[in-house]
Amino acid sequence: MLSRSVRRLIALLFHGRSLLLVGAGALACLFMPGAAGAHDPGGAMANTPSYQVTLMVGPAADILSESQATGLYSGEVMVPLRGSRVTVMNTTDQANPVNHHVAAYIYDRHTGVQVSNVVPAITFVDTITGVQHAVPNVVAMYDASEARSNAQTRNTLHFGNNLFLPDGMYTAVVQIGGETARFADLMVTLSTGAEMARPAVMLVASPYKDARASGQLDTALAGVSQTAVYEMLGVSGQGRPAILAQLQAQQQQPGFSADYGDAVESLDTVMFRIAIRSDAIRRLGIDRIWVVETLVVDQGAIVAIVDTYDGTDAQTMTYLQAQAMA
Repeated sequence: MLSRSVRRLIALLFHGRSLLLVGAGALACLFMPGAAGAHDPGGAMANTPSYQVTLMVGPAADILSESQATGLYSGEVMVPLRGSRVTVMNTTDQANPVNHHVAAYIYDRHTGVQVSNVVPAITFVDTITGVQHAVPNVVAMYDASEARSNAQTRNTLHFGNNLFLPDGMYTAVVQIGGETARFADLMVTLSTGAEMARPAVMLVASPYKDARASGQLDTALAGVSQTAVYEMLGVSGQGRPAILAQLQAQQQQPGFSADYGDAVESLDTVMFRIAIRSDAIRRLGIDRIWVVETLVVDQGAIVAIVDTYDGTDAQTMTYLQAQAMA
C-alpha cells in the first residue's frame, strides 16, 4: 500500500477532497488473472471447467510483427504459435474502421499456467438486437514492452485483434476447444470510429508517459504539478525538482533502459508497467524487472506519482531478494 507519509501529503494537497488511491497490491492484481470485476469490460473474468479467462476491451491498438517491434514502447506484437494464424492487424471490420481492441488471457485453472496452445474464437452478442460481432483473425500477441524479453519470461501473452464494435450492452463468448466462457452484461461505451476519445486523465498521462519513454524528462514533467508528491521504490518526497532528481538518478545507471507497457485508466488514476534493464540487473542473471507506476491526475495536472516493484513477477522477486542480501 502507499506509505503513510505519501497518503498524508496527498491529503494535505487536496484539502480533504476524496480521490481514488490504489495500493501496490491492487495494482499488481491488474496484471494477474481474475483480478477485475466480473462485469467490467476493462478486465472481466469467467471460468470453464479447464480454463480461467480474463477478457479486456479497449481502444484499437497497433499490432505489429516481431520484426517490426524493435524499439517499440507501446502496442501489441503478434507471435507465431501453433494453431494461430499470424496476419496483419485488422484495420477495418464490417466495412467500418476498427475502434476497439479485444484481448483474452487464458490460464489453466488447475496449474495457473498461461495457455498458448489453444486459439480461441471470440464473439460479442448484442443483448438487445441479438446481432453477433465475431473478432476477425484472432491471433496470439504480447505487450510490446516485452519485445526484448525471452519468450519464456513473457507474461502478457494473450489472444485477440482489433474489431468494430458499436456502443452497447453485450454478452461475450470465448470458445476454447469444446469449452465456452461467457461474459454477460458488458457495457461498451468508448466512442466509435477511427479517432478514439480518450479520458481526460489520459490526455495528461499519455504525454508524460511518451516523454518518459524517450528519455525527455523535462518534457515529461511539464504536466506534473510543482507540488506533486511521489513515492518511488521506497523513496518519498514532494515537488517537481525532487521528482526530476529521482528520475535522473535512475537513468544514469550504467546500461539503463526502460520499456513502457499500455496504460490502464480508472477515474483519476492511470497505471502502467515499466520493464527496467541495467547492467546491475543483468549481472544477477535476469533480463529485466517490472515496476508498476501510478499517476494521480487532478485539474489537468499529475499530482502524485507512485512506483512500486511488481512482486508477482519472478525476475523482479529475484532482484529484490538479491538487494535484501546485499
